[in-house]
Amino acid sequence: MLSFTAYKKGVSLHSFGLAFDVDPYITGYANTGTKIINSVFTGAWSESFLEEHGLELYKLGVFYTSPSLLLRNSRETQNRLRQAENWSGAPSSYKSTAEGSTLASRYDEIMSQSKGSLIVPENANPTLWLLTFCELAKMRWGNVNFLKKRHRNGKIWNSSEKQKISDIYGIPDVVDRVREISWKTNNIESHMHFQYWGGRALVTWKDIQSYEG
Repeated sequence: MLSFTAYKKGVSLHSFGLAFDVDPYITGYANTGTKIINSVFTGAWSESFLEEHGLELYKLGVFYTSPSLLLRNSRETQNRLRQAENWSGAPSSYKSTAEGSTLASRYDEIMSQSKGSLIVPENANPTLWLLTFCELAKMRWGNVNFLKKRHRNGKIWNSSEKQKISDIYGIPDVVDRVREISWKTNNIESHMHFQYWGGRALVTWKDIQSYEG
């Protein structure tokens, strides 16, 4: 999916086969760690999940955005779940503003190949998929905020609140496990991004010059 391999600050790990992107149109990227990404991996596109638990997760500070807005990710209309070809109408869809990013028209072309399929079917658990994949593949996820930063009613979750979040997601120890698979950098939020260690996504020109020297 990446159009560029080299940037002003350095070379992408994608160029070395050490990273790849997954469904950027519904996972997203922000060039700052302060912008919240409501990706499909967080449950922010899952209708029944949001209907049942969205308000509680909002009050717990898991979601920064109100559940009423997030439900528009999961639905095209009140009675119709969002299908792949209509991805761009979701409030949390990725609009391709990053350096070297693929044009939205290309995303339209890709998603139209799955026309008629649901982005998140009923009873799917994208967060469980994410954790299972990263733990088995030993890869890091480009996450800065999800289950790492509490957005209201405190700065951290206590043990009983962590258990409540685990029960909601149906995943044991979900808070600590998501933190463990997330990369350690705080400067870029990129839920589309998967790589083999917790550091930055670029090898800087300075590091390359130092090695060459």
